[in-house]
Amino acid sequence: MAVQKEIWQRTIVEGLFADNLFLSRAVNDDMYVNEGKKVHIPNAGAPSGVVLNRDTLPATVYKRTDQDVEYTLGELTTNPILIPYADMVELSYNKRNSVIDQDRKELIFKASEAILKSWFPGSSNVVLTTGQGVPAWTPSATGLRKKITPADVAALQVRMNADNVPLTDRYLLLDAQMYQQLLDGMTQTQAIGFFQAADVKRGVMGMLYGFEVMVRSTVYRFAADGTIKDYGADGATTDLAGGLAWQRESLSRALGEVIMFDQIDNPIYYGDVYSFLVRVGGAIRRYDKKGVYAIKTDTATAVTALSLDDTSIDIAKDGTQEVTATATPSSESAATKWEVIDETVATIDTAVGAAVTVTGVAAGQTILKATNGKQEVLAIITVTE
Repeated sequence: MAVQKEIWQRTIVEGLFADNLFLSRAVNDDMYVNEGKKVHIPNAGAPSGVVLNRDTLPATVYKRTDQDVEYTLGELTTNPILIPYADMVELSYNKRNSVIDQDRKELIFKASEAILKSWFPGSSNVVLTTGQGVPAWTPSATGLRKKITPADVAALQVRMNADNVPLTDRYLLLDAQMYQQLLDGMTQTQAIGFFQAADVKRGVMGMLYGFEVMVRSTVYRFAADGTIKDYGADGATTDLAGGLAWQRESLSRALGEVIMFDQIDNPIYYGDVYSFLVRVGGAIRRYDKKGVYAIKTDTATAVTALSLDDTSIDIAKDGTQEVTATATPSSESAATKWEVIDETVATIDTAVGAAVTVTGVAAGQTILKATNGKQEVLAIITVTE
């Protein structure tokens, strides 16, 4: 009994851009696919301009230069798979379909990688991480890499706002390690707000500074020269992990042909042979590339010393005092992580940074802890009425 090709082709289409995948957070260009292989999007150029209370006539006529977007869809093909006649007799129809389903899932995974690579905005739109140094986690990489912090996400928000990118439909895609780093760097207030916005069914882990945060096993790997590496390429000691931030209207994705090939009752192989072909692609939709930013983990230097400008903090209830940390080397001071042991006595305004503001909550004593790499310094906070 042959599998139903139409069902499998439709299942691939539905799986590629499922609502819980980051690929669905881009403009769908399927309508612009020509002959199943190439996308051409009519894209208006810069606006002609608007003048308030025009006092010079005749007005100057400008010729608009349109910047159409074109990209070619990549072709993904699976290796033909043989299901011997003996297995078809012994296996159920559902089991046979499950064998083919493995190829479908791999197609979706490889399509995601291909589109992610096409969405890389280039070196001019890269934001570096600024957190504490931690051991590198990409394959074969050595040394320390700076964590991603909430402050880095705030910097992305500022960058998008300055570029006049729409405030809605903003997304941040991180690998598993960077996602955990981001969680570790949040204050309690930030964490509460983050998880309140979670929608796991849609693939959204939470929201921070207007970005819906999503997770993937790997997003980008940067080579030492700043270029992104192919997925599956050999690792190097200098590799850097990375993520992607974007606004929905700034990216495109498209699906072309989806074909399932089958040869039933093959007389040479004594069984059925199946394979798939899918054409997919993506591109940065805006000609100025605004609204798309890569996040690259910066290299870090080991901190050999850490000090505070005040280790005995005396403040009144509702009073404040700023405390500054200095690391050696000083370039790593901004990666200092802060924690108050008892937040019923005092609170702090940030979890990571070179300085922190302490606010008295209630009379008593608690400890302010500053850490950077393997260095740790404690300060006593005394709050009076």
